Amino acid sequence: SLYHLIHCQRQIIRTSLSRVEQELDFRMGHRQPNSRNMSREDLFKQHTKDLERRAAEMKEAKKNIESNKVPNMRQMFMFTALNRLLDSKLHVSTSQSATGMFGNEELDMGTSVGGVDRLVL
Repeated sequence: SLYHLIHCQRQIIRTSLSRVEQELDFRMGHRQPNSRNMSREDLFKQHTKDLERRAAEMKEAKKNIESNKVPNMRQMFMFTALNRLLDSKLHVSTSQSATGMFGNEELDMGTSVGGVDRLVL
């Protein structure tokens, strides 16, 4: 009905007016704004500062990753080579023990510790 439409418009105008008055008080320094009543400009500035801070953190992380790239690649290569060495040693030891090529020497395959079989080098 027309009454409800006018009543709602009146409420919206009153709320808008009180919001403008609060922003004027905040700008004049009479009140301190809280996060609920911040103006759009202040919210935008806060969001921009947060984005700038996060961008700086990401740049620092990228710089850290790039500075540690060579040592990390070298370590990765060493572990890959070690893994291949251990795999080949395990393969040779199991194939030799299956064919009985060790003779009197006994291969120490370690013991099961905590459900993990280990190979003693």
